[in-house]
Formats: sequence, structure tokens, C-alpha cells
Amino acid sequence: LTLTDNSFGDNNPIANKLRDPGTPGSTIQSNPGGPNPSVPTPPGSNPPSPTPTSFAATGTSTGSVPGTTVNIYPTSSTTPSTVLVPFANWQGEVRIARADINGDGNLETIATMGEGGLPILRVFDGVTGAQTMEIQVYDQAFNGGIFVAIGDLGNDGILDIVTGAGNGGGPHVKIFNAITGAETSSFMAYDINFRGGISVAVGDIDGSGFAAIVTGAGPGGGPHVKVFNGTDHSLIKQFMAYASTFSGGVYVAVGDYLSDGKYEIITGAGAGGGPHIKIWDYETLNLDGQTMAFKDFTKDNGEVIDAIFNGGVRVALADANGDNVLDILAGAGPSGGPRVEAFVGFRLELLMDFFTGDKKDGRGVFVSQ
Repeated sequence: LTLTDNSFGDNNPIANKLRDPGTPGSTIQSNPGGPNPSVPTPPGSNPPSPTPTSFAATGTSTGSVPGTTVNIYPTSSTTPSTVLVPFANWQGEVRIARADINGDGNLETIATMGEGGLPILRVFDGVTGAQTMEIQVYDQAFNGGIFVAIGDLGNDGILDIVTGAGNGGGPHVKIFNAITGAETSSFMAYDINFRGGISVAVGDIDGSGFAAIVTGAGPGGGPHVKVFNGTDHSLIKQFMAYASTFSGGVYVAVGDYLSDGKYEIITGAGAGGGPHIKIWDYETLNLDGQTMAFKDFTKDNGEVIDAIFNGGVRVALADANGDNVLDILAGAGPSGGPRVEAFVGFRLELLMDFFTGDKKDGRGVFVSQ
């Protein structure tokens, strides 16, 4: 098990307040904040997708670990092989995306803070767990959290990191070169006055080789899903994933879940809507399947009850069991405990169901490939 602790940079007053001074004798590998000068050279062509060997979920902050963890699990396992601590002393939500940025066949981890945290993202090497990059994404005064995704928007073999501003930040999407960290473009995904935040996903949804950006409106915006061209940011299509009267927001993921050569959009209802997962055919926007996650759930006090959990469900696509077929990962929202479920196939059969940490921890969990 590898534990990697990453402290904040030196020049931010909030960061200084949160910095972990270090514990003598700790098993955590300390990696100071700030970018690593040895940034990998971009691959010359589109790198092949690595053979899936793991998936990830955010965990909890307990014991000797001084911050919310990112737990990386081998396929078919509920015991993490690697545990990262991307933001030392940060006890709030951590949101993640993973992809092979440097072309070595291993998945790097991109981590951001949830509401109340700093407006930064950090990238961690897929082999060593060392921090290789830090980017200030939005204005340093913004503390609404950041959603993050990654994919090849330009079909140039260089991955792009896509962010969505969280609560209070406006519907602001930004794109960064994953190798250099340079911001390459940005746009507003919804009305400029909307302040509920937006979740993001990235995928080559039409088979063109150019990944598109999928967004989901946050609380107050309705279950409004949009698909944007990844290069010019023009709107391709949009739809309401749940009843238009539902105001809890929507989480999104994208990929070929049904293994039919076509991409699907996966949606998860936000808080207040029940743990409702839907599968949408991208071309027709027909509903291909749906299920309710977390048939029973654990309250903050540890009590397990049989009822519909209403804290929302975060979604991702990953090969959870190593059969080279994508499965749906579901992460419980606030008050549900750090619970993860995986679903497989047309019938959305339950494949895995486990907790990433203390069942009494009610902050919720985010998931990724």
C-alpha cells in the first residue's frame, strides 16, 4: 500500500493555514506542493488506451492520514493498492479524474477540492504517486469547488483537462493542456447568471476522434445535460435527464457502456432526487436503462436503514472487474457514507458494493476509472 501526502504551496494564506507540518515516523511519502519541473514530453501520436487494471474512489480522513484520500483499487478488489492524499489537512470532498497523460500505460490522477476548498487542481504520476503539476483554475477567492474530467479534445494525442466551476462560480468551463498546464480555452455552458455549478465529462461521443464535453447543471439549474463540441464549444445537443421540475442537479459520465460501438451518456441525480442512474443513447437520446443505487444506506450515526437514499449519486465508467468491458460506478452523495457500487450489463446487475472508509463519514464520495 502506497500513501502519498501532498502539502500546499508556500504563498497562499489559506494554504498556509491548511499545511500539514508532517508527523515523525509517518508512513506517508511527503511530496511538496508545486509543479514538478520534469514535465513529460507529449506523445507524438494518439497513445493507446492502457489495459484497465484499476478504478478509483475518494475515501475518508481517518487515523494517521491527514486529509481526504483517493483510493485506487485493482480490478475486482475492494482493498486499495494505492492511497493518495492530494491535499494535506483538507477534510472536505475531493473530486477526481484519471487518464494516461504521459503515454507510459499508467493512469495519472487529477484531483480537485470540493466546496470550501482552494480553486486548484493537482496531477499525480500513475506509477510513483508523486505530484507532477498544480494549476490554479479559477480566481483564488473562489471556494465553490471544481469538477474535473479529461480527454483528447483536439485529436492530437495530447490530453486536455476540463473543469467545471462548482457552487457559486457561474457555469464556467475551462480547458487546460494536460502536459504543460496551459489554459487553452474556456466558455460558459449555461446562462451566465446561473450559480449552481456544473459537472463535466469528456468522451469521443460521435466516433470522430475528437472528444466532446458533456455538462450537467448543478442544484437550481434543473437536470439539464448539454453536449458541446470539444474544439469550438458549439452546442451539439441538450436534454433533461429527469423531470424538469427536479432542481437537485445532475452528474454525468460518458462512454461505450453497452459495448455496442456507440457511446452512452450516464446520468446520476443530485441531492433530493434519489440515487437514480440512467443510461442515455447519445444518438437518439432514448433511455437505454435505469436503476436505483444504494437500496439501503448508512446514516451518519452508523444506522443502516432500508429506504431511498436522497443524497444524490455521482457516476463514472470504469472496468471494475477486469473483463475489458465498462461498468457503471456509483458514489453516494452527502449523508450516504463513502459507499461505492458497480453495475454491469443491460440489466444493470449489482457487481460490487463496498465502503471506501468509515461508514459514519457523511461527506460523500466521488468515483473515476
